[in-house]
Amino acid sequence: PNLIQKNFERQTVVKLRETQSILTQAIKMAEEEYGEVPGWGITGPDVQSANLIFNNIKPFLKIALDCGFDDSKGRCMYPKNYKMLNGQTYIGNHAIGNYYKFLLLNGSGIWCRGDAAVYWSMVCYIDVNGKSQPNTIGKDLFDFHYSNGSIVPVGGPKDKRCNKNDSGWGCAWQVLHNQNMNYLH
Repeated sequence: PNLIQKNFERQTVVKLRETQSILTQAIKMAEEEYGEVPGWGITGPDVQSANLIFNNIKPFLKIALDCGFDDSKGRCMYPKNYKMLNGQTYIGNHAIGNYYKFLLLNGSGIWCRGDAAVYWSMVCYIDVNGKSQPNTIGKDLFDFHYSNGSIVPVGGPKDKRCNKNDSGWGCAWQVLHNQNMNYLH
């Protein structure tokens, strides 16, 4: 069991780094084509902004499946509520609503939208193994936001949510900065 867990963690680190790089490159190419993200006309966490984001980055991605705004059947992502690291259920409406959802050829499920806090920005969630288990925030689901031409991990050294007794949000930074998932132990 320990060897299986270590292998899962190692694969997750590699896949998350790879998927972040894929999204960052797509954003950089989209910015070369359409100008910087702040000028795209993103107005907030609405369907129009999510559609605009997807349409601008889509030509620069290798997409296996375009699930649009409704993935309640679970083609691109886990359609039910994710678990948090502390075992509680996270109640969210990610399968439907104002997130544009797609599956990359590398198997990562992604959903993005405009950001409510910074109206010209975006947030994206990456599930490194699509709809496959464990479907847990901080294990296979990670949060990112746009900043200065990149999609950057949420979290940091002082983010207390990334531990096994909390939600697991903000673990993207831990994984990519430390190149491990030691917070699970």
